[in-house]
Amino acid sequence: MKWGRFRAWINRFRPGTPSVADHLALGVQGERLAERYLRKRGYRILHRNYRLGDDEADLIARDPNSSALVIVEVKTRRSDASDPSEHVSPKKQFRLARLAARLLQQPAHRNASIRFDVVAVTLPDDGELRIQHWPGAFDAPF
Repeated sequence: MKWGRFRAWINRFRPGTPSVADHLALGVQGERLAERYLRKRGYRILHRNYRLGDDEADLIARDPNSSALVIVEVKTRRSDASDPSEHVSPKKQFRLARLAARLLQQPAHRNASIRFDVVAVTLPDDGELRIQHWPGAFDAPF
């Protein structure tokens, strides 16, 4: 059993510890809120939880102003302790860029320009929902 799965299994027996299911539900809720946020700003959502090979993007959309293909990473947190956009690791950036390269090989997206955005959703237990959007949050690492 891998350490992360073992820790999740152990935490099931600790009172007040969020479960893996709670964490996944928070992520799904954040993705839905991010999608709604982008739609209100004119983005056209093309795909949700899009997979190509081992790579996955939370959302793929069209920018209403430039018609760029936007690959969106959604980061959801319960507290404002840290900026969720800081949690897009170099490894995740690489995987999103690899997904983008594969996406550009498809006939429907062959000549598209690509942009990588981060949408941070903060859902504090005692506060107000906060959504922040960083267009062009990072460039492809290769």
